[in-house]
Amino acid sequence: MRLLNVQTLTLHEFSHQSEPPYAIASHRWLRDDLESSYQDVRDQQRLHLAGYCSVWFTRGWTLQELLVPSTVIFLNSSWTAFGYKGQCLRQHHNLPDLTLYIAEITELPLDVLYEFEKSMELSIDLRMSWIVGRTTQRIEDMAYCLLGLFDVSMPMIYGEEDKAFNRLWREIKQQAEDQESEMPPALRRNRRRLLDYDLRVR
Repeated sequence: MRLLNVQTLTLHEFSHQSEPPYAIASHRWLRDDLESSYQDVRDQQRLHLAGYCSVWFTRGWTLQELLVPSTVIFLNSSWTAFGYKGQCLRQHHNLPDLTLYIAEITELPLDVLYEFEKSMELSIDLRMSWIVGRTTQRIEDMAYCLLGLFDVSMPMIYGEEDKAFNRLWREIKQQAEDQESEMPPALRRNRRRLLDYDLRVR
């Protein structure tokens, strides 16, 4: 895998064994005349192209990219860091913490933006609501981009369209039932309401 170092604007090659655990290689493909190439980035040319603009906050896959890492550093189109989400890293201590603004923009809970594990304490329907207003290129990806938020594993079958939500819901419900069977009876009664949530696929 090759990743772009945003400070030196050079590509670094990583073997599978040395791959950085925090790397998120995310890209949205555009028409060829709107794409930014590595040479464009290196030479700081064609900065007006749509490839430099961000639609990141409205993408379905952004949920995992935004919530799961304990720290996210935000860069502008010139690859300059201008803020962070989550825990401040020592080398970025002079940057502003954007977590509160991100919570307002995305309507995601502030405590979950700081600590993803807290999301597991929230109801299934609340976590499911985080996908509302987001877009993906393929219908199935609206379900697949939620897999990590529910700690669910299932095969991605492109072409199944809305059936992906049905499969996701079955997996979530099965996982909740499995967890409930391991709980003390008092906790089980409180958790029962989570299993009664009715997912309506549009």
